[in-house]
Parts: sequence; structure tokens; C-alpha cells
Amino acid sequence: MSPVRSAAPAVLAGIVCGIVGFTSSFAVVLAGLQAVGASADQAASGLLVLCLTMGAGCIAFSLRLRMPITMAWSTPGAALLATAAVPAAGFAGAVGAFVLSGILLALCGLVKPLGRLVQ
Repeated sequence: MSPVRSAAPAVLAGIVCGIVGFTSSFAVVLAGLQAVGASADQAASGLLVLCLTMGAGCIAFSLRLRMPITMAWSTPGAALLATAAVPAAGFAGAVGAFVLSGILLALCGLVKPLGRLVQ
């Protein structure tokens, strides 16, 4: 059996996983972006950045760990965001809060004492 043929089921599973994961909560994420004050252009840019970041993360982690890895946005988090009021700092404040939250979450995984504290 050739290596290309044996990889076909895994590639197909990855494509299906990506499509289902993306389309299942796309509208919720879009509503969440609009709920925190994003204009149509800002929401489109936000979705682009989310998609590119998730794609880059999937590729980077898959190459690093040598196994298929998929990333997805949090549908419950997006639903919570969709019910939120526009923050006082507007969309820019919401973006800053998300960036800070992402950095803090990454630090919890990278700094062992923080990881133990979270456990």
C-alpha cells in the first residue's frame, strides 16, 4: 500500500473535522464579535485572524508533535460573548482583553508553577 493512499482516510477525516468544527459555530462567533461592538469590517477581520491563527496552530502543533492536531474556537465562549454588552472601551478593549487572556492562558501552559496552580 502506498503512503499516499494510506494517508487518505486521515486527510479526509481532518477535512471533515475542520468543516464541521468551523461551520457549526460560525454564526455564534460572528454574533459575538458584533455584540462587543465590531463593525461588519472588524467582524470580517476578526474572523480572518481567528481562521488564520487556528490554521497556523493546527499546522505548528501537528508538525511539532508529529500527530494530527486540530484547534477550534469555543462555542460556549462565543455564545457568552454574543450575550455580552458592548464594553466601555468598545471593540478595541474587547480585542485587548482577548489578547491578554490568550497570553495568560499560554503562560499557564508554559510556566510549570502556574500550570500546577491551575490544576
